[in-house]
Amino acid sequence: GIGLGLQNVVANFVSGLILMFERPIRPGDVVDTAGVTGRVLSIGMRATTLQTFEGAEVVVPNDSMLSNNITNWTLLNTDRRVDLDVGVAYSADPTTVQRLLAQVAKSVDGILPSPEPVVLFLRFNQSSLDFGIRSWTSDFGNWRTIQSQLAVKVHAALKEAGIEIPYPQHDLHLRTVSPQARADLSAIERPA
Repeated sequence: GIGLGLQNVVANFVSGLILMFERPIRPGDVVDTAGVTGRVLSIGMRATTLQTFEGAEVVVPNDSMLSNNITNWTLLNTDRRVDLDVGVAYSADPTTVQRLLAQVAKSVDGILPSPEPVVLFLRFNQSSLDFGIRSWTSDFGNWRTIQSQLAVKVHAALKEAGIEIPYPQHDLHLRTVSPQARADLSAIERPA
């Protein structure tokens, strides 16, 4: 009974030793494991402590760290891709939109000049032509702020260029209309 009870303790202890010697993660790294994303605060003999970006401290057993996939966002470098998707009206010229979005991405502080930002035509959506901006930053800790600044600048540039960001639109075709509804619609169309 004692052997079975200590099985998890021994597994976590051995996993802690492996984490300390192989070093797939280090204190300060930003990791995603077992459904938790956060910065590694410490690696103990039994468990690893992560601090989430919401401020919570999560204790993850070392055995779980080794048995699950770990995404280490900062193991070799702090570069992070910044993605932003935007839809424009069908009346916009795709080449003009791509050129404008690329210029905006290059002008945002924190976006790396190399690799150069790329603007992709993603799809013909129901109400819009969808484009994606793919750019990089080396400021991992502030990538959300940089993404927000990019979005604000994209909105301003599109507005200045007269390119509409459309609302979802649905056309309704009525086959039959009741006499009362027809009268109500006619009353609305007539000037007061």
